[in-house]
Amino acid sequence: MKKHLLLAAALLGMASVSQADNQFYFFPDPTSDTGEDIMGEVYGISENGQYAVIFDYEMKLSYLWNREKPNELTLINREVNGKRVDFEAYSVTNDGMVVGSEKPNNTYQYQPRTWKDGEFRILELPGNALNTNYPVAVTGDGKIIGGYVAVPEAGVATGTRAFPCIWERDDDFVDDSSSETVKDKPAGYKLHLYNDADCGNMQGFFVSSMYSDGTVEGTVLGGMVNLAAGSWVAAILKDGKSKFWHTYKDVVEPFYYKGQYLYDVEVNYLDGVKDGWNGDLMSGMFVGADYAGNFYGKRCITDEPVPENGEGTFSSFAAVYNVNTDTWQYQPVTSAVPAVSMGVDGKILFTAGANVLPDGLDSKPESLRTFMEVDTQGKPLNSVDRTNADGSVFGGAYAVILESNGEYRYYPYLVTLDTPLSGVQGIYADPQEKVGIIVTDGLISVSGAKNVAVYDLDGKLVSNSASASVAPGIYVVKADKVSRKVLVK
Repeated sequence: MKKHLLLAAALLGMASVSQADNQFYFFPDPTSDTGEDIMGEVYGISENGQYAVIFDYEMKLSYLWNREKPNELTLINREVNGKRVDFEAYSVTNDGMVVGSEKPNNTYQYQPRTWKDGEFRILELPGNALNTNYPVAVTGDGKIIGGYVAVPEAGVATGTRAFPCIWERDDDFVDDSSSETVKDKPAGYKLHLYNDADCGNMQGFFVSSMYSDGTVEGTVLGGMVNLAAGSWVAAILKDGKSKFWHTYKDVVEPFYYKGQYLYDVEVNYLDGVKDGWNGDLMSGMFVGADYAGNFYGKRCITDEPVPENGEGTFSSFAAVYNVNTDTWQYQPVTSAVPAVSMGVDGKILFTAGANVLPDGLDSKPESLRTFMEVDTQGKPLNSVDRTNADGSVFGGAYAVILESNGEYRYYPYLVTLDTPLSGVQGIYADPQEKVGIIVTDGLISVSGAKNVAVYDLDGKLVSNSASASVAPGIYVVKADKVSRKVLVK
């Protein structure tokens, strides 16, 4: 038996008759005459696993799932003047506050909102915000929201560029950026817009995921940046600065035809290669993040050596990046593992297809259905897209191909486990001192502090590192003015 299957034992057999404590949920559509389920995909799960949000892209409908009533969904969209308003729900807090974007009727702008118990509140936007503005992730306590907004940018061919941003909870902050069409109250968040970060030379930085200790300084946003001639690369925003593992530049070069100079052209280089010279563009991205600082997705790397004429190639890899250790795991993409969509502690990895790597990227792929050993009622599971902090709740979508036109239609599912899968044991934040501490298996990670000291209970100094590998036990962490006692299992 693989050693990691001991950790994953709780996952085996979920939703089967013999495992009553592990449950599998689909959501029949009460309005369907043909027995269809409600359409959509799981976009977010709260840190404590109490809530989840589902978004139906085709109908622009969003739903809230509550673990206390697991077979029911609450429609979030509201009606204004008798017409239902589009709303895209992306994430949810431990007490059921949803974050997402609403497109008021007769407008084209998606406006960031919070929603709780039927009440919408508006999140601050810059005055020149354009149409695509999305809060995509929120901490369990609701103090930090991560996302991106689009603003005009004269130097871009499209005339617009997306920039990463953080909304920080501030009960004393009041903004007046309410929509002219819907007068919602301010949500009480201050906007931090990182429009001075390097977001490529094209459409910008599109955020899809977040890792946070509950402070702005300890928040990392992940997603993808559009650059060069149209490639997309995996990127993060950390400490207010973007980071991607590529270089790009635009060079004006003479264009010749049959040996004769005709005119000058601008050539876009990415890692020394003429980007898109043969029609191929990079498609790297981060699509998910867990509570141990792992970002999941796909990475592209330029093949070496690069030819002198710049007509090189690149390879694609299913990838996991940990922001605490600044390390990568990656393997060449295959039909079974085209990317990593989500994971638990960087160990159990869910792929962008219907497969699971039960013990890291080097392990043999198993089908999602086989790995779980459950009766899925004939529904073809497609992916796992989100989990909660301890891995006891996760969800995604299953796909059906329509016979009428061959298109895919997606339906949500959720799984609840009696025993958690994750090694995340504690998340501690001191917003006043802007210090965060996260405890996982054998690791204490500190952010926002200049001076860090980790002591055992005998008062012996164990480490001065902001990322301390320790044996199981109880430790005292001192980070600047903050002191916390933590348990490492």
